[in-house]
Amino acid sequence: MFNDNPPAVERAIQILELIATSTNSLSLKELSDQLEIPSASAYRIVKCLQGYGYIREAQFESNKYRLGYKISFLAENMNADNDLIYIAKPYLQNLSEKTGHACQLGILLSDCATIIDQAIPKNSITIIAKFWENIPINISASGKLLTAMMPTEERKAFIAKAWKLVSKVTPYTVTDMNYFLKEIDTIRGQQYATDFEEYSIGIGCIAVPVYDYTNNAIAALGLTGHIIDYKDKEQFEFMLNLLRQASKEVSEKLGNMMRVGT
Repeated sequence: MFNDNPPAVERAIQILELIATSTNSLSLKELSDQLEIPSASAYRIVKCLQGYGYIREAQFESNKYRLGYKISFLAENMNADNDLIYIAKPYLQNLSEKTGHACQLGILLSDCATIIDQAIPKNSITIIAKFWENIPINISASGKLLTAMMPTEERKAFIAKAWKLVSKVTPYTVTDMNYFLKEIDTIRGQQYATDFEEYSIGIGCIAVPVYDYTNNAIAALGLTGHIIDYKDKEQFEFMLNLLRQASKEVSEKLGNMMRVGT
């Protein structure tokens, strides 16, 4: 956090993020207590956000709040104007249909991996990362991949910060730094990363890089599904080839669009 942030703006963002990540509706007191915001300030900010439609009172819970529908309006407009999401979206859908797996577009954000768009198959898997969920880099194919693709010095500094957020969530989760660094070297050489039940038991992932016009890896295109397909060599190669072809086309289109923009 920057010390010169406007306090009211910072508190409004904190309130929105807390409501967004909570499984239950939250009262004004809960917001005030959890964020350590004076009740009078919390009240004014909540009423302002409610007035603009960014939060709303829960339908069956008086004086408790949820995100408002204006958030969806912002998300839709962001997606419409975001070149990367706009270009990648049809490829996500196509890959999901061809493989029967979820297809996701991921980036690095706040020292973690996060999903910014995805396509879900009709027979959806039950365990999948949520939009904008902070996923530690040691349990994410996208996170490992984008970490590996960084320039050496930048990568070292990033891992030093990001490693503070790692945790062991399954018996297969890698929490040994030296082992992780060796895996990163392998990923950099092969140009793809995997997650074999490191995020969740029974779930596998594979991810490949998406490049901008300067040949920097700015995102990861990945598949998530039942682990059996990721341990089957023939199926794995089939999915990897599809991903590589899609990422090549997305990178080319993104590069052309960015060159025109410059």
